[in-house]
Amino acid sequence: MVKALPADPLAGILIGSYWMFVVLLNSYTRCWFEGVLSKRLSLSLFLVSTALVG
Repeated sequence: MVKALPADPLAGILIGSYWMFVVLLNSYTRCWFEGVLSKRLSLSLFLVSTALVG
């Protein structure tokens, strides 16, 4: 049977730091992905507008 809360405080600290790392990595990846996506979107919009004007 797996306990929901570990009795060992060291295990709790390890699990907590692991989840903090996962959350930070997730937010960093999302910010990076949104930045890349917005750059590509603005680049494609620029190319489309120049193609329409030219």
